Amino acid sequence: MTRLGRGTAGALVAVSLMAFAAGCGQGGDSGAEAGTDGAGGPQSSPASSPSSASPPSASSAPAPPSRTSPPPQPSPPPASSAPAPPPPAAGRQLVAMTVTGGIAGVHNRLVVREDGAYTTTSKTGAERSGRMSPAELAELRGALKRADFARLPSTATGSPVMDGFTYRITHAGHTVTTDDTAEVPRLREVIAALPER
Repeated sequence: MTRLGRGTAGALVAVSLMAFAAGCGQGGDSGAEAGTDGAGGPQSSPASSPSSASPPSASSAPAPPSRTSPPPQPSPPPASSAPAPPPPAAGRQLVAMTVTGGIAGVHNRLVVREDGAYTTTSKTGAERSGRMSPAELAELRGALKRADFARLPSTATGSPVMDGFTYRITHAGHTVTTDDTAEVPRLREVIAALPER
């Protein structure tokens, strides 16, 4: 081979090596660029797919509305107070008698109730109380029934007597005034059956 031919062959070999070296450098730069973003930093990994997200827990579910108890009903208004019952028969007055006159000028009042309890009051205001026995009360009731106050006159007196006694008796809504001289046996029975005369 001539000297010129050897020089040409050496130049071709040198060009081929330079081209190979240039190709390797571009490949390395492309690989480096693939690993970085535009700012020169590492690229971020792609976001996870929706299927990889964990489902919401049961505790995060909204609670159902609570059922509150109904409000208490208003209490009914208090009933109007009933009228007071009438007093028992035991406390009612059975008979009353006022005695006046006599030498000392007495003025006593006697009240006998249905149950036989009685109270006497003198002109000085002194009071005495007692109770008739069942037999005494039965005798008094019998005398009052026989006297029939509804048919008696309001005044049944005789001739006036000095220092005599006058009796004013009230029973069953009727009042009769009598004295010691009146000839009314039924009233005398009532007076005789009364206690503390």
